[in-house]
Parts: sequence; C-alpha cells; structure tokens
Amino acid sequence: MSHRHVVREGECLASIAFDYGFAPDTVWSAPENQELRRIRANPNILRAGDVVFVPDKRVRREQCVTDKRHQFRRRSVPERLRLQFTLLGHPRRLEPYELEVDGRCISAADARTDADGAIEHSIAPSAKIAVVRFPRTDEEFLFHLGHLDPIDTIAGVKGRLRSLGYYSGAIDDAANEDLRTAVARFQVRQGLAATGELDEGGRRSLADAYGG
Repeated sequence: MSHRHVVREGECLASIAFDYGFAPDTVWSAPENQELRRIRANPNILRAGDVVFVPDKRVRREQCVTDKRHQFRRRSVPERLRLQFTLLGHPRRLEPYELEVDGRCISAADARTDADGAIEHSIAPSAKIAVVRFPRTDEEFLFHLGHLDPIDTIAGVKGRLRSLGYYSGAIDDAANEDLRTAVARFQVRQGLAATGELDEGGRRSLADAYGG
C-alpha cells in the first residue's frame, strides 16, 4: 500500500526508493510529490522532516513459454559517488587512494585520482559512510552520505562551505560570525562582493562550486 515517508537525517530519494523497492524516478514523479518537487529542486538533497509519497507497488505480468529458460533484468539501482580533492586550491592529480564504503573496500588496488583530483564510483543507494584514504600522506577523510541539507537552509550553506574548506564550525541553522566570515572568504574567491551574506545568486554560485 502507499505510504507517506517522513525523511530522516541521512536519507535521500535514492535511499528511500531503494528501501521500498522502487526506482527513484518512480517515486519522484508521483503526482503526490508535486509540492516536494517544487521546493526541493534536487531529489538527492532532502531535509529531515520532508514528506515523500511512496506509491503502491504495481504487479507486472509477462507471458512466457513453458519449459523454456527466460531471463528477466532488474533495472540498475546503483548511485554514483563523486568526490574531488584539492590541496591549496590545486587538484590532487593522479594520487593513489583507497575508498571504503560501509566498511568494505570498493576501489581497485591501483586506484588513483583523475586529472581533476576526483574519484567516482558506483555505490548502493543505501550507503551511509564513505572513507577515502591517501596512503602516501597517511590522510583519511570521512563522509556521511546523504547528510547534506538543501542550499536554501543555513545548515545547507554551512555544509557546502565546510566541504569546500571555508568553514569549520558546527552544521546547524544558527547564523553566526564564523558563517559570515566563511561566506565572505568564499565571495572573495569567486570574485563577488565580500558582504558575508548570500543572496540567491550567491547561493547558486555556492551550489555550482560544490557541485549540487
């Protein structure tokens, strides 16, 4: 039966759809989610407390000849994890790394970042924790997947600024001087007026710099 799912911290549309046995597009396109689509442009960035309508499952029937072998293909469900690493503003190019997702190493033994310092892998929609290690420098980076708030919230702004290296404080909805300083630093780097406040254009610039 259909269900109205209240989004919890760390969930996104892909993980919710996966848990209920749907492809993300099937859930997102449901007419009952029209208002949610209006306020959340990116289905992969929902906020705790949002309500997602999950439709009824539909039975699909196929006609088959008996006493024959038949092959049915399930639609692919993996999500793509893409991360970019920089050092002093420059991409960490062709650097060996290890990627662990939910306690399991999924990178090849000879994996390296690309020319832009990025890595990209297929992961399960339900993945929660990613850890990237750089053996050469003995560095480790921990990522809580699905914990980014929408760009129109203060927490969403803080999360993106922290990932980009401009902010180091708590990720919450409190406007404070640390946030204004981080915003001003970002604006200077982007060639914008350093006001310490983000208007709609500034939020778009931050979303573009972060990648979503």
